[in-house]
Amino acid sequence: MPEIKPCPFCGKNVAKITTCLELEECANFEECDDNGFFCVVCSCNNGGCGATGGYSDTRIGAITTWNRRTNDGVSL
Repeated sequence: MPEIKPCPFCGKNVAKITTCLELEECANFEECDDNGFFCVVCSCNNGGCGATGGYSDTRIGAITTWNRRTNDGVSL
């Protein structure tokens, strides 16, 4: 499985893979079904900022989305 990069917003290395059911901040937390979608979250419980990546139907897809940066492959 790919390594999860540090948060692009706060720079901390406390991100983890989670699902909607595990996100207590989710507005629909009580109504969510376990739909099998994953995302990476910069863990507030571990000093992070709470940023989330996009949802994916696989753990690897969620990590790939989180790890994407606007300057990937661009020489400055």
